[in-house]
Amino acid sequence: MQFLAPQAYFGFLALAAIPTVLYILFRRRKRDVPWGATYILRRTLKKQSKANVWKQYFIILIRTLAFIALPLAFLHPHLEWRRPEGGAFPPAPPSTHRMVLLDLSGSMTASYGSTTCLDAGLSLCRKMLQAGRAPGRTEIVPLTDTAASLVFDEWPPPETLVEERLGKLKPSDASPDFEKGLRHAVETFRASHHEHKELFILSDFSARDLKDSPSYAPRARSLSKLGVRIFCLTYENPGARNFALLDMTPELDLLLEGQPTFFYVPIGYYGTSPSADTWLTLRNQQGEVFWEEALSLAPGEKVLQIPVTLRGGEQTLTASLREDDLSLDNTLERSYRVRDALRLGLVQNLNLSEGFENPREWLKLALAGNSGGAQHRSITELKHIQERSARGGQGASENLPQAATEAAHYRTILESVLTSQAGPDFFQGKDGLIFLDVDSVPTELSEALGSAIVRGGTLLLAPGPKANPEKFNESFRKLLPALLADPTVPQIHPDAYHHAVLRTPGDRLLREMMATEHGHLGNARFYNHYRIADGSLAEDAQVLLALSDGSPLLLRRTLGRGICLLWTAGLGGEWHSMVVHPAYPVFLSRLFNRAASQQQFPLNLKPGEPILREVDSAQVRVRLPNGQSETVRSVLAGPKRFVRFENTLRPGAYALSPASSDTPDEATAFRYHVAEERQESDYRSLTGEARAAFEERIASPLYPSEESLVTALGVHYRGPGMASSFSLAMLLLLLLEAGLARRWFA
Repeated sequence: MQFLAPQAYFGFLALAAIPTVLYILFRRRKRDVPWGATYILRRTLKKQSKANVWKQYFIILIRTLAFIALPLAFLHPHLEWRRPEGGAFPPAPPSTHRMVLLDLSGSMTASYGSTTCLDAGLSLCRKMLQAGRAPGRTEIVPLTDTAASLVFDEWPPPETLVEERLGKLKPSDASPDFEKGLRHAVETFRASHHEHKELFILSDFSARDLKDSPSYAPRARSLSKLGVRIFCLTYENPGARNFALLDMTPELDLLLEGQPTFFYVPIGYYGTSPSADTWLTLRNQQGEVFWEEALSLAPGEKVLQIPVTLRGGEQTLTASLREDDLSLDNTLERSYRVRDALRLGLVQNLNLSEGFENPREWLKLALAGNSGGAQHRSITELKHIQERSARGGQGASENLPQAATEAAHYRTILESVLTSQAGPDFFQGKDGLIFLDVDSVPTELSEALGSAIVRGGTLLLAPGPKANPEKFNESFRKLLPALLADPTVPQIHPDAYHHAVLRTPGDRLLREMMATEHGHLGNARFYNHYRIADGSLAEDAQVLLALSDGSPLLLRRTLGRGICLLWTAGLGGEWHSMVVHPAYPVFLSRLFNRAASQQQFPLNLKPGEPILREVDSAQVRVRLPNGQSETVRSVLAGPKRFVRFENTLRPGAYALSPASSDTPDEATAFRYHVAEERQESDYRSLTGEARAAFEERIASPLYPSEESLVTALGVHYRGPGMASSFSLAMLLLLLLEAGLARRWFA
């Protein structure tokens, strides 16, 4: 039995002694009065005295029990609360307002026993909705969107209504906002007229989501002043471990066919064990596996470098990990364009020098390894197929596309013109332009060059040893990252040289060239170079490579959609040994590969970044990640049509196909991928001092199970009340005392 005010019971208990005290103080004293005719009377009283004594004591007992029942009736006694059977939730007393702040973030889809954290939370919500007595109110508020609250004023509500509304609660891409959820609870309970108020927070309480927990204390104090009891149930799995694919990128959206390219695949491991194993698989859109590897990772993130060679066209790659406790981050898709040719334009003054005395020969030699190789192998393969066909072989023509594709390799198409022959027509359709040993151009050519760069072109300026810095600066002033000054030394010395140093460590493409296993571009010797005029570096310019003495070697400046690159040591072999370095041709190829990629609309986007595409049809159908489709009209811009689609807030894959096609071919559809937010991958819960501090701020421990939550809730609940029973008992005792006293002592 429990009491609302058990400390007052002992004060009231003293009242039970009043009948006994009065009896002792005021009971009648026996007096002897001599009387001659009392002999018979004396004998009668002596016989009845023993019976009267126990009657008096019995009356005193009844009066004492009545006095005991009186305080018990005022103290509102109730029986002990008993845990509901069958896993039911404790029924709320009448006039109870319950609110559930439910975490719907991605981490709640992690495994929890035989189900997921979210399914366990929804199951508990169903139990709460069925446990209570009217009048009452229940609210289920998603922590990812408090505006989508579910309100139930009927208690218990119909089961069909419960399933219909709870079925709308789906995992969200957003992170839980505890601050907003607590603020919503304060505002709602402040306007509530119910007597009892309870707030339940159901979440995995990851350390990542609670980084702002110091700001929750004022909200918790406000709820306490409103009489709200807070209960936090954490769906944490101490032994959980999760691997997450964070990204997959070669730093480019446009690749070259047959060229090995490093794909950077950052993988995160979030768990408590020192290390764990998983399996990484890379597939193309046809399902072919071209990379598999077993991984053993320590907690944290690791970036893998995976060399990949792709065939031409648009390729979609899928990376996948072995299943673990959280499946939403085990798969990743990205699309890439793969070109079969790299088109470059070379502009040079008239130079009649032959052999390696002409820097053009070094440039052609560096790019010659990619010129025509694919055509030669394809023709050779074609001859073999034709020979087999002539001998009567069947199906030879069917093998041609695959054989040709497997042997294909991109080509570098280098077109050379004199400075006087260059112009807007020559600039069109080029992935990059190289001005070799050119120090002066007409104003008209400079303006046309600037227009080509702003529209997305790439220019590499490489003044040679005989260039005039003043003329060079005057001709290209509007494009240059910085102005040139005189060379460092008037004459080179074979023992005086410098090495290239990477100035942008975050640039992975250039960092590849600096790796020892890739040739180490820094080993090349630079004997001379043009200095940069003091204070002439443009605000939007950046030094990519420098020499060991600190002088800039390669500079970049962004102009509109294009870039201008300045190489201060010439591309010939007069001032450096880079022309004979094994990384030199790869460096040029990667440099212009990046330039060509920047001229294309991206295929892999961030949320909210629009999809831009050149199309042939007037309308395009866009298939969204949720399976729905939208039709978008294209816009005519000159001779070309473009489509712009901006509804890309939802992460996942988007497919573009002509609107006239009722069943678009997924193999030929243009695919775009909006990056997924992987911050929910790290769902490790609070531990140690951080956990204790949060529990103190929120005024509730983090209950590890539903059973512990129900037990804590039962402490505040009461069993059936007994005040009326004690009042009735007191009334019956008083009536009994009056009747017996009248009968025995009247």
